[in-house]
Amino acid sequence: ARLRVEDAESFRAIEVIAKRGSALTHSMTPRDLANSLWALARLQVSPQLPESQRMFEEMAAEVRKDPGRMEFSDATNVLWSFAKLSVQSATSTKVLNFLHTDPAGQKQFQSQELLHSSTLIWVCGTLGTDLALAVALQACEALLASQPQRCGPSDVVNILWGLAHLAARGHIVEQTRQWGLKEGLPMFGRFTTQQVANFVWALSKLDGPVDHQVVEAMTKASSVVEERHAEFQTQELVNVFVAVARTVSRCEQRAVVDNLKLALLQKLSPVVLARLQAGGGHDHDHAEFLRGLRLVNADVTGSGEALAQLLPRGDALRSGGGNRAGSLAWSSFRLDLPRHLCAPMLAEALALSPEWIRQGHGSAVASVMMA
Repeated sequence: ARLRVEDAESFRAIEVIAKRGSALTHSMTPRDLANSLWALARLQVSPQLPESQRMFEEMAAEVRKDPGRMEFSDATNVLWSFAKLSVQSATSTKVLNFLHTDPAGQKQFQSQELLHSSTLIWVCGTLGTDLALAVALQACEALLASQPQRCGPSDVVNILWGLAHLAARGHIVEQTRQWGLKEGLPMFGRFTTQQVANFVWALSKLDGPVDHQVVEAMTKASSVVEERHAEFQTQELVNVFVAVARTVSRCEQRAVVDNLKLALLQKLSPVVLARLQAGGGHDHDHAEFLRGLRLVNADVTGSGEALAQLLPRGDALRSGGGNRAGSLAWSSFRLDLPRHLCAPMLAEALALSPEWIRQGHGSAVASVMMA
Protein backbone atom coordinates (compact mmCIF):
# COMPACT_ATOMS: atom_id res chain seq x y z
CA ALA A 1 0.00 0.00 0.00
CA ARG A 2 2.83 2.43 0.79
CA LEU A 3 4.34 1.72 -2.64
CA ARG A 4 0.98 2.69 -4.22
CA VAL A 5 1.08 -0.18 -6.69
CA GLU A 6 -1.27 0.13 -9.64
CA ASP A 7 -0.33 -2.70 -12.00
CA ALA A 8 -2.59 -5.68 -12.64
CA GLU A 9 -0.04 -8.25 -11.45
CA SER A 10 0.27 -6.59 -8.03
CA PHE A 11 -3.49 -6.47 -7.63
CA ARG A 12 -3.75 -10.18 -8.46
CA ALA A 13 -1.22 -10.86 -5.70
CA ILE A 14 -3.20 -8.68 -3.30
CA GLU A 15 -6.32 -10.70 -4.07
CA VAL A 16 -4.47 -13.94 -3.24
CA ILE A 17 -3.24 -12.46 0.05
CA ALA A 18 -6.73 -11.17 0.90
CA LYS A 19 -8.29 -14.57 0.28
CA ARG A 20 -5.88 -16.19 2.71
CA GLY A 21 -6.06 -13.28 5.16
CA SER A 22 -9.82 -13.51 5.55
CA ALA A 23 -9.39 -16.78 7.41
CA LEU A 24 -7.17 -15.01 9.96
CA THR A 25 -9.45 -12.06 10.68
CA HIS A 26 -10.81 -13.40 13.97
CA SER A 27 -7.31 -13.91 15.39
CA MET A 28 -5.96 -10.48 14.43
CA THR A 29 -4.95 -7.94 17.06
CA PRO A 30 -6.60 -4.49 16.99
CA ARG A 31 -3.38 -3.12 15.49
CA ASP A 32 -3.43 -5.76 12.75
CA LEU A 33 -7.04 -4.94 11.92
CA ALA A 34 -6.43 -1.20 11.83
CA ASN A 35 -3.31 -1.46 9.69
CA SER A 36 -4.97 -3.88 7.27
CA LEU A 37 -8.04 -1.66 6.86
CA TRP A 38 -5.75 1.31 6.30
CA ALA A 39 -3.77 -0.57 3.65
CA LEU A 40 -6.83 -1.80 1.77
CA ALA A 41 -8.32 1.70 1.75
CA ARG A 42 -5.06 3.14 0.41
CA LEU A 43 -5.20 0.52 -2.33
CA GLN A 44 -8.73 1.74 -3.13
CA VAL A 45 -10.44 -1.57 -2.46
CA SER A 46 -13.61 -1.90 -4.54
CA PRO A 47 -16.01 -4.52 -5.92
CA GLN A 48 -13.48 -4.99 -8.74
CA LEU A 49 -11.30 -6.65 -6.08
CA PRO A 50 -13.86 -9.05 -4.55
CA GLU A 51 -11.54 -10.89 -2.15
CA SER A 52 -10.08 -7.64 -0.83
CA GLN A 53 -13.58 -6.17 -0.51
CA ARG A 54 -14.74 -9.22 1.47
CA MET A 55 -11.70 -9.05 3.74
CA PHE A 56 -12.29 -5.34 4.35
CA GLU A 57 -15.92 -5.96 5.34
CA GLU A 58 -15.00 -8.88 7.62
CA MET A 59 -12.32 -6.86 9.40
CA ALA A 60 -14.69 -3.92 9.81
CA ALA A 61 -17.23 -6.24 11.41
CA GLU A 62 -14.53 -7.51 13.78
CA VAL A 63 -13.69 -3.92 14.82
CA ARG A 64 -17.38 -3.25 15.48
CA LYS A 65 -17.53 -5.99 18.07
CA ASP A 66 -15.33 -4.11 20.53
CA PRO A 67 -13.77 -0.80 19.43
CA GLY A 68 -12.67 -0.28 23.04
CA ARG A 69 -9.77 -2.67 22.46
CA MET A 70 -8.16 -0.16 20.11
CA GLU A 71 -5.59 2.45 20.93
CA PHE A 72 -6.10 6.00 19.70
CA SER A 73 -3.79 5.62 16.69
CA ASP A 74 -5.55 2.41 15.66
CA ALA A 75 -8.98 4.02 15.94
CA THR A 76 -7.72 6.92 13.81
CA ASN A 77 -6.45 4.54 11.13
CA VAL A 78 -9.79 2.71 11.05
CA LEU A 79 -11.67 5.99 10.62
CA TRP A 80 -9.15 7.12 8.00
CA SER A 81 -9.86 4.02 5.94
CA PHE A 82 -13.58 4.82 5.71
CA ALA A 83 -12.91 8.50 5.01
CA LYS A 84 -10.48 7.55 2.24
CA LEU A 85 -13.13 5.40 0.60
CA SER A 86 -15.84 8.05 1.19
CA VAL A 87 -17.94 5.48 3.03
CA GLN A 88 -20.24 6.05 6.01
CA SER A 89 -20.57 2.81 7.95
CA ALA A 90 -21.72 1.31 11.21
CA THR A 91 -18.05 0.68 12.01
CA SER A 92 -16.94 4.31 11.73
CA THR A 93 -20.00 5.40 13.74
CA LYS A 94 -19.21 2.90 16.48
CA VAL A 95 -15.55 3.97 16.69
CA LEU A 96 -16.56 7.65 16.82
CA ASN A 97 -19.08 6.87 19.55
CA PHE A 98 -16.39 5.11 21.55
CA LEU A 99 -14.10 8.14 21.35
CA HIS A 100 -16.91 10.57 22.11
CA THR A 101 -18.88 8.90 24.89
CA ASP A 102 -16.87 6.07 26.43
CA PRO A 103 -14.68 7.23 29.38
CA ALA A 104 -11.87 5.03 28.10
CA GLY A 105 -12.14 6.64 24.67
CA GLN A 106 -12.29 10.16 26.07
CA LYS A 107 -9.20 9.52 28.18
CA GLN A 108 -7.18 8.64 25.09
CA PHE A 109 -7.35 12.25 23.86
CA GLN A 110 -5.17 13.38 26.75
CA SER A 111 -1.89 11.76 25.75
CA GLN A 112 -1.85 11.69 21.97
CA GLU A 113 0.80 12.71 19.50
CA LEU A 114 -0.16 15.68 17.38
CA LEU A 115 0.10 13.55 14.25
CA HIS A 116 -2.75 11.30 15.38
CA SER A 117 -4.92 14.20 16.56
CA SER A 118 -4.48 16.17 13.33
CA THR A 119 -5.24 13.07 11.26
CA LEU A 120 -8.35 12.43 13.33
CA ILE A 121 -9.62 15.99 12.78
CA TRP A 122 -8.97 15.67 9.03
CA VAL A 123 -10.84 12.37 9.03
CA CYS A 124 -13.77 13.91 10.91
CA GLY A 125 -13.91 16.71 8.33
CA THR A 126 -14.08 14.14 5.54
CA LEU A 127 -16.78 12.06 7.26
CA GLY A 128 -18.77 15.24 7.87
CA THR A 129 -21.35 14.02 10.41
CA ASP A 130 -22.55 15.68 13.61
CA LEU A 131 -20.83 12.94 15.59
CA ALA A 132 -17.60 13.57 13.67
CA LEU A 133 -17.89 17.27 14.53
CA ALA A 134 -18.24 16.46 18.23
CA VAL A 135 -15.14 14.23 18.15
CA ALA A 136 -13.15 16.86 16.22
CA LEU A 137 -13.99 19.46 18.88
CA GLN A 138 -12.81 17.04 21.59
CA ALA A 139 -9.54 16.61 19.73
CA CYS A 140 -9.14 20.40 19.42
CA GLU A 141 -9.80 20.89 23.12
CA ALA A 142 -7.14 18.31 24.00
CA LEU A 143 -4.75 19.90 21.50
CA LEU A 144 -5.14 23.37 23.03
CA ALA A 145 -4.71 21.98 26.55
CA SER A 146 -1.48 20.17 25.66
CA GLN A 147 0.10 23.10 23.74
CA PRO A 148 2.31 20.92 21.52
CA GLN A 149 5.80 22.33 21.02
CA ARG A 150 6.55 20.64 17.73
CA CYS A 151 4.25 20.48 14.74
CA GLY A 152 4.67 20.25 10.99
CA PRO A 153 2.84 21.76 8.02
CA SER A 154 0.53 18.77 7.59
CA ASP A 155 -0.58 18.96 11.25
CA VAL A 156 -1.65 22.60 11.01
CA VAL A 157 -3.27 22.29 7.58
CA ASN A 158 -5.15 19.06 8.36
CA ILE A 159 -6.63 20.53 11.54
CA LEU A 160 -7.84 23.75 9.93
CA TRP A 161 -9.09 21.93 6.82
CA GLY A 162 -11.08 19.44 8.90
CA LEU A 163 -12.74 22.16 10.98
CA ALA A 164 -13.57 24.18 7.87
CA HIS A 165 -15.18 21.18 6.19
CA LEU A 166 -17.30 20.60 9.28
CA ALA A 167 -18.37 24.28 9.29
CA ALA A 168 -17.32 24.23 12.95
CA ARG A 169 -18.07 27.26 15.11
CA GLY A 170 -17.46 28.39 18.67
CA HIS A 171 -14.79 29.38 21.15
CA ILE A 172 -12.71 26.21 20.78
CA VAL A 173 -12.69 26.55 17.00
CA GLU A 174 -11.60 30.20 17.18
CA GLN A 175 -8.77 29.32 19.58
CA THR A 176 -7.70 26.53 17.23
CA ARG A 177 -7.83 28.89 14.25
CA GLN A 178 -5.59 31.35 16.07
CA TRP A 179 -3.20 28.53 16.99
CA GLY A 180 -3.14 27.43 13.35
CA LEU A 181 -2.27 30.93 12.17
CA LYS A 182 0.46 31.32 14.78
CA GLU A 183 2.05 27.99 13.87
CA GLY A 184 1.34 28.00 10.15
CA LEU A 185 2.55 31.39 8.97
CA PRO A 186 6.23 30.92 9.98
CA MET A 187 6.37 27.61 8.11
CA PHE A 188 4.51 28.83 5.00
CA GLY A 189 7.65 28.46 2.91
CA ARG A 190 7.68 24.73 3.68
CA PHE A 191 4.11 24.15 2.51
CA THR A 192 3.44 22.02 -0.54
CA THR A 193 1.16 23.54 -3.16
CA GLN A 194 -1.75 21.50 -1.80
CA GLN A 195 -1.03 22.71 1.73
CA VAL A 196 -0.92 26.35 0.56
CA ALA A 197 -4.33 25.93 -1.08
CA ASN A 198 -5.89 24.04 1.83
CA PHE A 199 -4.52 26.45 4.44
CA VAL A 200 -5.94 29.62 2.90
CA TRP A 201 -9.16 27.87 1.82
CA ALA A 202 -9.76 26.78 5.41
CA LEU A 203 -8.99 30.25 6.80
CA SER A 204 -11.48 31.80 4.40
CA LYS A 205 -14.22 29.35 5.46
CA LEU A 206 -13.73 29.55 9.22
CA ASP A 207 -15.38 32.32 11.20
CA GLY A 208 -13.05 34.94 12.59
CA PRO A 209 -11.81 38.45 11.91
CA VAL A 210 -9.90 39.25 8.75
CA ASP A 211 -6.89 40.44 10.74
CA HIS A 212 -3.31 41.08 9.68
CA GLN A 213 -2.42 37.39 9.99
CA VAL A 214 -5.19 36.29 7.61
CA VAL A 215 -4.21 39.04 5.18
CA GLU A 216 -0.58 37.90 5.41
CA ALA A 217 -1.60 34.33 4.58
CA MET A 218 -3.61 35.44 1.52
CA THR A 219 -0.80 37.72 0.33
CA LYS A 220 1.79 34.96 0.69
CA ALA A 221 -0.44 32.49 -1.15
CA SER A 222 -0.91 34.95 -4.04
CA SER A 223 2.85 35.40 -4.32
CA VAL A 224 3.51 31.65 -4.23
CA VAL A 225 1.00 31.11 -7.05
CA GLU A 226 2.59 33.86 -9.11
CA GLU A 227 6.05 32.34 -8.67
CA ARG A 228 5.21 28.63 -8.85
CA HIS A 229 1.88 28.37 -10.67
CA ALA A 230 3.13 25.58 -12.94
CA GLU A 231 3.51 23.34 -9.86
CA PHE A 232 -0.12 23.78 -8.75
CA GLN A 233 -2.96 21.48 -9.71
CA THR A 234 -5.90 23.35 -11.25
CA GLN A 235 -8.14 22.73 -8.27
CA GLU A 236 -5.43 24.10 -5.96
CA LEU A 237 -5.17 27.28 -8.05
CA VAL A 238 -8.93 27.73 -7.96
CA ASN A 239 -9.05 27.12 -4.20
CA VAL A 240 -6.45 29.83 -3.59
CA PHE A 241 -8.33 32.20 -5.89
CA VAL A 242 -11.67 31.62 -4.15
CA ALA A 243 -10.07 31.88 -0.69
CA VAL A 244 -8.64 35.30 -1.48
CA ALA A 245 -11.92 36.41 -3.09
CA ARG A 246 -13.92 35.25 -0.07
CA THR A 247 -11.52 37.11 2.24
CA VAL A 248 -11.90 40.29 0.17
CA SER A 249 -15.69 40.02 0.38
CA ARG A 250 -15.54 39.69 4.19
CA CYS A 251 -12.98 42.42 4.87
CA GLU A 252 -14.13 45.88 5.93
CA GLN A 253 -10.76 47.66 5.73
CA ARG A 254 -10.69 49.61 2.46
CA ALA A 255 -6.91 49.64 2.02
CA VAL A 256 -6.67 45.90 2.68
CA VAL A 257 -9.52 45.18 0.28
CA ASP A 258 -7.87 47.22 -2.47
CA ASN A 259 -4.50 45.50 -2.04
CA LEU A 260 -5.92 41.98 -1.92
CA LYS A 261 -8.24 42.63 -4.85
CA LEU A 262 -5.32 43.96 -6.88
CA ALA A 263 -3.35 40.77 -6.16
CA LEU A 264 -6.41 38.68 -6.95
CA LEU A 265 -7.13 40.24 -10.32
CA GLN A 266 -3.56 40.94 -11.49
CA LYS A 267 -1.68 37.92 -10.11
CA LEU A 268 -4.18 35.12 -9.66
CA SER A 269 -6.98 35.66 -12.17
CA PRO A 270 -4.84 35.52 -15.34
CA VAL A 271 -3.07 32.38 -14.14
CA VAL A 272 -6.30 30.55 -13.27
CA LEU A 273 -8.11 31.63 -16.43
CA ALA A 274 -5.21 30.50 -18.62
CA ARG A 275 -5.18 27.09 -16.90
CA LEU A 276 -8.94 26.64 -17.33
CA GLN A 277 -8.80 27.73 -20.97
CA ALA A 278 -6.06 25.15 -21.55
CA GLY A 279 -8.44 22.42 -20.44
CA GLY A 280 -7.33 22.05 -16.84
CA GLY A 281 -9.79 21.33 -14.07
CA HIS A 282 -13.42 20.27 -14.08
CA ASP A 283 -16.77 22.04 -14.34
CA HIS A 284 -16.76 22.58 -10.59
CA ASP A 285 -13.49 24.53 -10.92
CA HIS A 286 -15.02 26.70 -13.67
CA ALA A 287 -18.03 27.45 -11.47
CA GLU A 288 -15.87 28.28 -8.45
CA PHE A 289 -13.65 30.62 -10.48
CA LEU A 290 -16.67 32.55 -11.74
CA ARG A 291 -18.10 32.66 -8.22
CA GLY A 292 -14.83 34.11 -6.96
CA LEU A 293 -14.96 36.87 -9.57
CA ARG A 294 -18.56 37.56 -8.57
CA LEU A 295 -17.69 37.80 -4.88
CA VAL A 296 -15.36 40.74 -5.53
CA ASN A 297 -17.55 42.37 -8.20
CA ALA A 298 -14.69 42.04 -10.68
CA ASP A 299 -14.68 44.17 -13.81
CA VAL A 300 -14.27 41.56 -16.54
CA THR A 301 -14.36 43.94 -19.47
CA GLY A 302 -12.28 42.40 -22.22
CA SER A 303 -12.51 38.89 -20.74
CA GLY A 304 -16.26 38.34 -21.01
CA GLU A 305 -16.18 36.07 -24.04
CA ALA A 306 -13.37 33.95 -22.60
CA LEU A 307 -15.24 33.59 -19.31
CA ALA A 308 -18.50 32.71 -21.05
CA GLN A 309 -16.71 29.83 -22.76
CA LEU A 310 -16.16 28.29 -19.33
CA LEU A 311 -19.90 27.91 -18.71
CA PRO A 312 -20.90 24.22 -18.79
CA ARG A 313 -23.86 22.93 -20.77
CA GLY A 314 -25.95 19.79 -20.95
CA ASP A 315 -24.82 16.84 -18.82
CA ALA A 316 -21.88 18.82 -17.45
CA LEU A 317 -24.28 21.45 -16.09
CA ARG A 318 -26.84 18.95 -14.81
CA SER A 319 -24.23 16.85 -12.99
CA GLY A 320 -23.58 19.73 -10.60
CA GLY A 321 -27.20 19.92 -9.48
CA GLY A 322 -29.56 22.86 -9.14
CA ASN A 323 -27.53 24.87 -6.64
CA ARG A 324 -24.42 24.96 -8.82
CA ALA A 325 -26.50 25.72 -11.91
CA GLY A 326 -28.17 28.58 -10.07
CA SER A 327 -24.84 29.88 -8.85
CA LEU A 328 -23.45 29.84 -12.40
CA ALA A 329 -26.48 31.67 -13.71
CA TRP A 330 -26.20 34.29 -11.00
CA SER A 331 -22.46 34.69 -11.63
CA SER A 332 -22.98 35.23 -15.36
CA PHE A 333 -25.64 37.84 -14.60
CA ARG A 334 -23.61 39.72 -11.99
CA LEU A 335 -20.45 39.67 -14.13
CA ASP A 336 -22.44 40.88 -17.15
CA LEU A 337 -21.03 38.23 -19.45
CA PRO A 338 -22.06 38.44 -23.15
CA ARG A 339 -25.74 37.61 -23.18
CA HIS A 340 -25.82 35.83 -26.53
CA LEU A 341 -23.17 33.40 -25.25
CA CYS A 342 -24.82 32.86 -21.86
CA ALA A 343 -28.45 32.47 -22.94
CA PRO A 344 -28.38 28.70 -23.70
CA MET A 345 -26.74 27.93 -20.34
CA LEU A 346 -29.09 30.30 -18.51
CA ALA A 347 -32.18 28.58 -19.93
CA GLU A 348 -30.93 25.20 -18.68
CA ALA A 349 -29.85 26.65 -15.33
CA LEU A 350 -33.26 28.19 -14.65
CA ALA A 351 -34.94 24.85 -15.31
CA LEU A 352 -32.57 23.15 -12.87
CA SER A 353 -32.70 25.81 -10.16
CA PRO A 354 -36.19 26.31 -8.70
CA GLU A 355 -34.71 27.20 -5.33
CA TRP A 356 -32.75 30.08 -6.83
CA ILE A 357 -35.88 31.28 -8.61
CA ARG A 358 -37.76 31.31 -5.29
CA GLN A 359 -34.95 33.37 -3.77
CA GLY A 360 -35.42 36.02 -6.44
CA HIS A 361 -32.29 35.34 -8.47
CA GLY A 362 -34.24 33.64 -11.24
CA SER A 363 -36.09 36.78 -12.26
CA ALA A 364 -32.84 38.72 -12.52
CA VAL A 365 -31.30 36.06 -14.74
CA ALA A 366 -34.47 35.79 -16.79
CA SER A 367 -34.31 39.51 -17.48
CA VAL A 368 -30.86 38.99 -19.00
CA MET A 369 -32.21 36.28 -21.28
CA MET A 370 -35.05 38.47 -22.49
CA ALA A 371 -32.82 41.52 -23.12
